[in-house]
Amino acid sequence: MVDFRGWVKFSLFFSSYIPLWLAMAVKVGDVTYPFRGLSIPVLSIAFLIFSAFSAIILVLVFRVSSEKEPKYKNINSYKSREDLLTTYLISYIFPFIGLNYSNISSWIIFAIFFFVLAAIQIPSNHLYVNPVLSIFGYKLYELEGEELEKSILVAARKEDISDGQIKVVELGNSVYLSV
Repeated sequence: MVDFRGWVKFSLFFSSYIPLWLAMAVKVGDVTYPFRGLSIPVLSIAFLIFSAFSAIILVLVFRVSSEKEPKYKNINSYKSREDLLTTYLISYIFPFIGLNYSNISSWIIFAIFFFVLAAIQIPSNHLYVNPVLSIFGYKLYELEGEELEKSILVAARKEDISDGQIKVVELGNSVYLSV
């Protein structure tokens, strides 16, 4: 089985928070650094760069994966797992409740919160529950195939999986991308 290297898993995790990084770029705009008479919003710029980098890595992971040799996967049953996207709501709300980002203790709380999220999501299949993928037209399914093995499918919304077979490439252990 193909398994992602650690850096790819971290990249997928961070890419799932691109909308949050963009919101944080706006929220911390008042944290500036004076440079040659200009007030540079350094944290905003850092979050924008982080958003762009996360998006590029996400595109590269999907591009490289979709270039692999596809195979057909038989589907006995499937269930949409779009409901898992709601698990991201708390992580988008938390940073905006009472944290003062001009205060170092707020940054420490924010960092601890994301460290805990990463520790939970990276080892699990929640790594593929990614609101950014949903924005770009992908759906998440839990599949049951031959011999009752369960797997995760990331498929374009237009993809019809009801006929019992789909062309896929493997993204990771029991995780597939429709092609």
